[in-house]
Amino acid sequence: MAAESAGARWQRREAEKWAVFRDQIGAQNWEPIGPDGHGGIVSALSNEWLKALFEVPYLSLLRSVDADTGAIRAVMFLTQDGTHEVRVASRVKPGEWYDFRWGFRAPRAADDDGLPCGHVERRVVPARRSAGDDAVGTANAVWLIAPERAQSPASPADTVIRLFCPELDETIDVTLASLAVAYRETPRQQQARAEANHAQQFAEAETEARPWQALFHWMLQLRQIDAAAFGRIPPPVRAALVQNAITPALIAQWQMQGLLPPRPARLDESRAGEVRASIQLQKTLTTQPAVTMAYTALQMPLPFPPLVLAVDPKHLAVPDLQAFMTIGALRELHGALDERLEELARTDPSVRARVQGPGGKAQLLQDPKYAELLADPRMLQEVLEEQDIQQRRQGKFGPTDREAAAMLQQRQQDMMSMLGNPMFGMGAGMGLLGGPFAGSRPAPPGSPPWKLYEPYLC
Repeated sequence: MAAESAGARWQRREAEKWAVFRDQIGAQNWEPIGPDGHGGIVSALSNEWLKALFEVPYLSLLRSVDADTGAIRAVMFLTQDGTHEVRVASRVKPGEWYDFRWGFRAPRAADDDGLPCGHVERRVVPARRSAGDDAVGTANAVWLIAPERAQSPASPADTVIRLFCPELDETIDVTLASLAVAYRETPRQQQARAEANHAQQFAEAETEARPWQALFHWMLQLRQIDAAAFGRIPPPVRAALVQNAITPALIAQWQMQGLLPPRPARLDESRAGEVRASIQLQKTLTTQPAVTMAYTALQMPLPFPPLVLAVDPKHLAVPDLQAFMTIGALRELHGALDERLEELARTDPSVRARVQGPGGKAQLLQDPKYAELLADPRMLQEVLEEQDIQQRRQGKFGPTDREAAAMLQQRQQDMMSMLGNPMFGMGAGMGLLGGPFAGSRPAPPGSPPWKLYEPYLC
């Protein structure tokens, strides 16, 4: 039988070494050393296990795993002659590995057996790229040290080997003194990342701008759909709409002046169907005599904003629905009370526990913090509106109890004021009878300037 060559013997030992590493070393056998400063955790195999598992007498065996995923980043065997046998995971091609050997010493005859070994006189060597047991390419392993320091490396920084694979455009720095692994970006990768970040920022800016674009579009459409509501738009905004002269600077100025909200109404795609359904419901209710006659009896205009009745909800995107909610044509799903509760839930663990509990916001009714919130007239109004919505969900689509009581009180006040009017007897009762009429119900007194309607609560 022919004697085994040095190269064949090296390949056999490599296969045996990695088979033992893969099959016979469990997670419990590793003793942690600590983080490597680049997102990895380095561990060592004890000397007892080294002697028990491997035929070759290694001085040490280290491995580095990703601190987040636990995936192996690098493995390093140190032989008795000071050779580092290193395997490093590719980040560009998961499942592929780089293998190289390095000795910070003078060259030796065995350095050319199998994979060439780097040393003080050979600071660049080929590294093998493999997938499983198959070689799939090569890379370069380069010792990053000044020539004058190569004869006597004195610090961990003097033991950095750079792996560079032109085919994958991948660069990895491995500090052999500690097995710290740092994945570097090449200039091409940096440019690609910068371009990706720019594209993401552009997309985010465009997404943020769409609700504003929709808001101003529908405000301008009111000129034809509902002139009364168009007239309620704050004059500076209305003038800029007509002149098509709205700019980001003007929007910021109007926000500072309180003419526009800090941001349009919130709406997630997951709830857009619910909002579209509310539009369709309002369009349907205008044809229901029981509903229209209930408003006629109280001499109230139909509460459905003309803008809502003029559109087909199937054709409205989320930014359109946000615009309708912002100006009050539709009810906001996330009002001031919701936002304040969310803020409290982020900062107060007790509030968070109650909101996230089985009863949700109802759990807060007895909480003093909730009572403090209701001292704000806007938030109290939202609570009352929620009660109206519950009536509508029970099938009462005409005036709610609160609306009816408010209208009767207003009529009593009007009658009292008429008693002192000398013309009262001549026109008594005029305008108190007749069919339903569509109106442009303005937002209640005290509403923000951008609220052009009082929405139908459903």
